[in-house]
Amino acid sequence: HDHAIDGPFFRGQQVIDPRNDYPLLMPLDSAVVFLLGHTYDDTAVRWLYVLTFVAFVLFIRERLGPWPAAILAWIPKFSVAGEGGALSAYNDIPLAAFVAAAFFELMDGKRPLRFGMWLAFAALTKNEGLALALILLAAGVYVFRRRIAPALAPFGVVIIALAVWKHRIPHGGEEDLAALLPT
Repeated sequence: HDHAIDGPFFRGQQVIDPRNDYPLLMPLDSAVVFLLGHTYDDTAVRWLYVLTFVAFVLFIRERLGPWPAAILAWIPKFSVAGEGGALSAYNDIPLAAFVAAAFFELMDGKRPLRFGMWLAFAALTKNEGLALALILLAAGVYVFRRRIAPALAPFGVVIIALAVWKHRIPHGGEEDLAALLPT
């Protein structure tokens, strides 16, 4: 609506407790759908989460086989909508997909750049994604050793971009992850 990622919404001038410092990957994807569809109806973006889940299932099928993929595909049938989960269209779905992809790249130990890209996507999806990405990065340093440099490039760019963006807007209603990390 504002055509800016640091406009009135992010400064608390349009809504109370806007979660304005939430990482921007999925909100920007949603904004593109809103702009292309000429709508502000949030149901227009639900298909993004469905497609992400389908891609996640296909990814698991390729990596682990049809039975683990089938089990994953049935999770929405047994999950409860509300505070997150597969039926609520929160960012938990893409976060799980990106963390799993990074984990599998880590286990392969062959493509550090791809590993770094998945870490970057996780950090851009949810605040918790940054903590998970840092944990996986520590494991990646051990697995890739000197070959970790290509993974650091995309992840480093994302961390710097997030820090600059978060510095430009006031802190929102989410918990301050930076303050919680040491504890």
